[in-house]
Amino acid sequence: MVKVKNILSQIFFPKRLESSSHESYSGSCGDHAQWNLNPENGELRITGTGPLYDFFGEKEVPWESHLNHIRKVVVAHGITYIGFQAFSYCKSLSSVQLPDTLTGIGQHAFAYCKSLPSVLLPEGVKHIKDYAFAHCI
Repeated sequence: MVKVKNILSQIFFPKRLESSSHESYSGSCGDHAQWNLNPENGELRITGTGPLYDFFGEKEVPWESHLNHIRKVVVAHGITYIGFQAFSYCKSLSSVQLPDTLTGIGQHAFAYCKSLPSVLLPEGVKHIKDYAFAHCI
């Protein structure tokens, strides 16, 4: 699946692929949400308010080049939704902290996080889409 996505990205979005070749450790991941990765300890922090994007089509996961290095995800108070495929294939992810403002988790949001043993869900989570935690341990 990853190889097909990369091939399709090269065909349909060649300029975008070229411009994203440099390493980035922060950026936008929602209209009012930002991300920041500490490359030394593998901690990805999501801050801001409102929902994260659903990552498909032209909206690629902005931390995609770091998927194998992310060990911990901390989602700050104010974030309400974790988007489609947001943390899929974070194979080293072993810890997730979610805020009490979270109300939904998108499809495949944590799919294939092979090192993720469990996630404590806040009481306010009302919607968990199909396969949100598929193929986790």
